[in-house]
Amino acid sequence: MSAEKIIRAGLESFDGLKPGAFYGSADGLSLGCGLIFSGIPIPYFNSDERQFEILDSLVLVITHECDVANERAFNDHVLVCPIIPMLLFAETYEREHGYDSALNLTKEIAKNTVHRVFYLPPPADILGDMGALADGGLVYLNRITAANVSFFGESPGPICALSNYGLDRFDRKLTNHLLRPKSETLPITA
Repeated sequence: MSAEKIIRAGLESFDGLKPGAFYGSADGLSLGCGLIFSGIPIPYFNSDERQFEILDSLVLVITHECDVANERAFNDHVLVCPIIPMLLFAETYEREHGYDSALNLTKEIAKNTVHRVFYLPPPADILGDMGALADGGLVYLNRITAANVSFFGESPGPICALSNYGLDRFDRKLTNHLLRPKSETLPITA
């Protein structure tokens, strides 16, 4: 019950247009930026074992389609960001840090004030069964990784795509995350 309140608080704090404006159908789209897939194997660090494990994951593709569609060198992998389903985040974070902490962090993420995470609101019902993305998700920008293109051919296909509006919002967030000025002064070399 409290996880649902945390999820609802995130949506109420969302700084975007209507949440449904974030998504659209992926029908007919080539593998490339803005597509959301489930079941894609990517590495996760197991801090208890101090090693990486490969887990099937919900991901947002961030490589442009022209960089994977051609028979050219260096096009056998795409960059992806893992998506943490909101329900999983709300339950886990509340259990580990308490309800108030989970509620406050969710609100800040949805307001777009946490640089390392991008809030995906719940998709509109018109897209059908969205599985783990049904309550929205968190795109974890510090976990950008690569996945081999063969994994996408073996998957049932994308769950959905970000809309032009959703991709524009994500691109702005990613640009800010990767290219904002360093807060410390770097050394000057001669």
